[in-house]
Amino acid sequence: MTISTSPNAEASQELLDRWTAFILLLSVAGIVFLTFYPFQAFPAETAVRRVPPFFTWFLGQPSDPPTDFLNVLLFVPFGFGLAAQARRTGWKGAWPLLGAAVASFAFSLLIEVLQSYIPDRDTSWQDLVGNTLGGVLGYVLLVREGGPILQWASNVLDALRGYISAPLVRILFLLWVLLGLILGFTLQRESRLTNWDSGVTLTIGDSPSGDRTWNGRVAQIQIADGVMSSRAFGSADSTNLAPWSKAAVVASYPTAGPDVPAAVIPDLMARLLKSSRFTLQMICTPATDAPPNTGWILALSHGAEDVDFVVAQKGYDLVFFLRTPITDPGDDEPQLIVPDIFRTSHPQNIAIRYNSAELSIFRDGKILPYSMSLGPGAALLSRSSPLLRQPAPLRFYDSRGYTAVFLCLAFVPLGLILAFTPERGESPGLLLLAVCVLAPPVLLECLLVLVSGRTFHVVNCVVGASLLLGSWLLFRLPRCRIDGSGEWGR
Repeated sequence: MTISTSPNAEASQELLDRWTAFILLLSVAGIVFLTFYPFQAFPAETAVRRVPPFFTWFLGQPSDPPTDFLNVLLFVPFGFGLAAQARRTGWKGAWPLLGAAVASFAFSLLIEVLQSYIPDRDTSWQDLVGNTLGGVLGYVLLVREGGPILQWASNVLDALRGYISAPLVRILFLLWVLLGLILGFTLQRESRLTNWDSGVTLTIGDSPSGDRTWNGRVAQIQIADGVMSSRAFGSADSTNLAPWSKAAVVASYPTAGPDVPAAVIPDLMARLLKSSRFTLQMICTPATDAPPNTGWILALSHGAEDVDFVVAQKGYDLVFFLRTPITDPGDDEPQLIVPDIFRTSHPQNIAIRYNSAELSIFRDGKILPYSMSLGPGAALLSRSSPLLRQPAPLRFYDSRGYTAVFLCLAFVPLGLILAFTPERGESPGLLLLAVCVLAPPVLLECLLVLVSGRTFHVVNCVVGASLLLGSWLLFRLPRCRIDGSGEWGR
């Protein structure tokens, strides 16, 4: 198959050498980010939701025209880069077109299979067709307009490099680091419990209005205004709570006093609100002689529409809702969900802790692989964010996705700025490069720890530094200028 080219449309070998690797890598990174968000796979949960075999379910999912268009558009740069690489290595005739189509189909099929294990990601044969068509259109775009497009991009890049000096790069780099720190500080404060009502009632086994009765028995409850360490939970079991300082206890059941603790003491609640940290422990036994229901085990609320937190059973799952400025108390999201925890007739020690940013849950002293993080990314993408008009409700399994969005926003532009650093005959020193790459992620993580009180996460520093370094290397690829003799210059 031969597609006629427009005049001067053929891209020169120099332009292909300059841009091919950049276009391919950037398109793959963009596709992976957009298709695998929120980067959390739950095979057990998705297997339950998607009961039919994969290919049966896959073939029965229709999509809408706007989605079809976006699927085509998503793979156009990928097909463009594949065709450019094929031309660059000397492929002739219809081979570049065939290579772009086959590679787009294979890449899309891999994505669709893996997406079947990600919550709220729907796979469809129409996505596969659209992605393959996008790869083919990328080839057509290269053949018809590849030369002018790449030449225009080269002219723009060279013009920008002519205006950007080393002092300007340093100023832009420092300004963006400062902006990231300010934004991180502001957004992280949104995870504090500033919108709690200190006059709420602690209700056990039901809602205050009596319409959420739980089929089970609660033996002990303790709420404290601090965060218990994972090691301290090791002494807890199905009959005993982990020991905790009496001075830190805000509410407990049963109590040594004459009154049942239906109401939380206001001054103790004020202390909890000030710290925005708590540890909740309870020993409960679900009822297995009755059908599983949706009941409230423990609630701190005025009613169903005015909730500070709720521990509930939904089917066989444990559901926990926490009210913060990021979350919406009138919505069901986000919820921390632990599947199948109530498929037992034995007592269980369930503990939930919140450290001003992260929720984690323990059963009989052992931490469970379910958590929720309310970091800057969650605040940025929440319903209450002033930056977004109608964002979707937060979900607990989007935690990694929220973090990834914020880290990309903070560090990818820094890599782009570094890529414009003028070279004076030699590469930047390793020490200077290490400082530029490592210092911003470490500073941001330290600031978030200071604001929230959570633990220091090395993985955030590693991911941030990797994004900064990777984007710097990526945006350096097309920076070389072609001089008048056709040789590569610096």
